[in-house]
Amino acid sequence: MICTSGAFGGKEIIGFDDTTGKKTWGYTDKSASRVVPAVTAAFHGIVYAQTEAQPVLMDAATGSDVATGRGTLKSPTAVTQYGGVYLQAPGGSNYDLQKVLIALAPTA
Repeated sequence: MICTSGAFGGKEIIGFDDTTGKKTWGYTDKSASRVVPAVTAAFHGIVYAQTEAQPVLMDAATGSDVATGRGTLKSPTAVTQYGGVYLQAPGGSNYDLQKVLIALAPTA
């Protein structure tokens, strides 16, 4: 289980063991060389999150980063065994669209 906070006293992310309920990992925005990401989804032991600069994938059990080659795409807001999705504002000025649904193919 992953919990985040950020309303008072800074941002924090914490991972808990599902069986025991004990904290297994975590960090705050004051931790060296870490940025607390905004969690967007979790599926099959992977936490999908977004920082201001890039999407982040983390191992839910350890909090360690999982390598991704997705470049500048956003982190998905929904994930299934068939892939993930997120909404994006359309580019350009000739579109009569409010949002575009981006579908991501599964990678594992």
